Amino acid sequence: MRLTGPQIEAAMALAGITREVMSVEAKIAKKTLNDTLSGKTAYREETIRKIRGILEGRGIEFLPDDGVKRHIGIMDRIIGSDALKRLFDDVYETVKEGGDLCVSGVDEKLFAKFNVSEEEAQIHRARMTAIKDKIKFRVLLREDDYYFRNDSYIEYRWVPKQFFYQYPIYVYNNKLAFIKFESNNLEILRITVPSMASAFRAQFEFIWNYSKPPTPQLSKDNK
Repeated sequence: MRLTGPQIEAAMALAGITREVMSVEAKIAKKTLNDTLSGKTAYREETIRKIRGILEGRGIEFLPDDGVKRHIGIMDRIIGSDALKRLFDDVYETVKEGGDLCVSGVDEKLFAKFNVSEEEAQIHRARMTAIKDKIKFRVLLREDDYYFRNDSYIEYRWVPKQFFYQYPIYVYNNKLAFIKFESNNLEILRITVPSMASAFRAQFEFIWNYSKPPTPQLSKDNK
């Protein structure tokens, strides 16, 4: 969903955020913000992504046709043989018009194991690749883990082994998903609470800044 200037202004009013506050929190020049809201400047995905993240972090949900509303938190469990597919479907539907995805604690071998089929994995990979210019997708792996198949749309970094825990956490726009792999069972806890998503995203940013990209030569040899 493409946000408009009037929709953003309505969301800011609902959240009680002035242009001055938004400029500071989003680290956007006042003129850039004013021009964006008035439509005087070209639509920049990165600028809108920052604004959207702040507003969703304040509990605002964007609706079709320029609508906005306060979001009420929802929590549910996804279980069953198709749990991972259902999560990926929700991820795609949530970010297909633009989004920020942060994933930590990942071992992609487990994701491959629990996918319903390689064909469905390829379908998801293709649709995410098709929207790669609209999203920012980052994943933290254990150091020396070279098993990653989706670098066409994902940026990977390594976490030192002593600080890596194999409990995947997805943060995508205003949602969180905690994934529990156990034996042959898979359980996903999904939480739609913007303030929680923002908190986990801030922690992810801190770890990301102190992590390192996979070694180029080795990553190429192992693809």
